[in-house]
Amino acid sequence: MHNIAVIGCGYWAEVVVKNINKNNKLNFKYLVCRNKKNSSKFKKIIKFRNIKQLISKYQIDGIYAVAEPKTNLSIVKFAYQKKIPCIIEKPMATNTKDAQKIYDYAYKKKLPIFLNQSHFYDNKFLQLSKFVKEKRKIKKILIIEGGNGPFRKNVHPIWDWGIHAVTA
Repeated sequence: MHNIAVIGCGYWAEVVVKNINKNNKLNFKYLVCRNKKNSSKFKKIIKFRNIKQLISKYQIDGIYAVAEPKTNLSIVKFAYQKKIPCIIEKPMATNTKDAQKIYDYAYKKKLPIFLNQSHFYDNKFLQLSKFVKEKRKIKKILIIEGGNGPFRKNVHPIWDWGIHAVTA
């Protein structure tokens, strides 16, 4: 059983925790959250107000970062201190400088960091990818978005939503 720490406690953290709890090899054991109201939704776990408290006291096998994107670099730095693999929700950063630093931790410092792009494993996406590879004569792609949110005030839409349009 691998002990997983979730950093962040908003709506998407609830989705992530449900998926962690479905896996019999993972144990959602720790939560880092500054918002007491949101953290009260999570029961029977050890809670912290900051990642420094968590990492200094407990053995963690993996971190799932679902906090504000601007915190991802600092989360990766803490993970690197203890060589803890991370999954980071998109966007990985809110600027290219931080994105490059996270990339450097993954490739130059050999820290396992995964950017969650769960739609890569969706059947429809896989079929589309196969079609594109086989045909290779696509001249134009029309993208029709299906939803409008949530919108974050502190993250530019290109960083937050742009990846959806270009991953195919």
